[in-house]
Amino acid sequence: MRTQDILMRNKDGLSAEEAAVAWFVRLRGEPVTDGDRAAFEAWRKIDPAHADAYRVMERLWTALDQIDRRLGGRNEAESTRGFSPDWSATGGAAS
Repeated sequence: MRTQDILMRNKDGLSAEEAAVAWFVRLRGEPVTDGDRAAFEAWRKIDPAHADAYRVMERLWTALDQIDRRLGGRNEAESTRGFSPDWSATGGAAS
């Protein structure tokens, strides 16, 4: 899904939480352009609910990663290993 599509769908009824998930996945995909990052920042700043939803997504991801590590990543097919968060891709969006 193109970044612009995420923004447009958000205006057409995609919840902040659904858009946050889409952004989270998109920013960890390849390739992520400067335009993608700029569009993400614009989306995040449009509404405080967007930034909040994205922060929740980051916290959820971190919690799931910690659970996976505690379990030793026993089930690679269902594990988060190999899909680790790259917080630098968001330009520090968690702050």
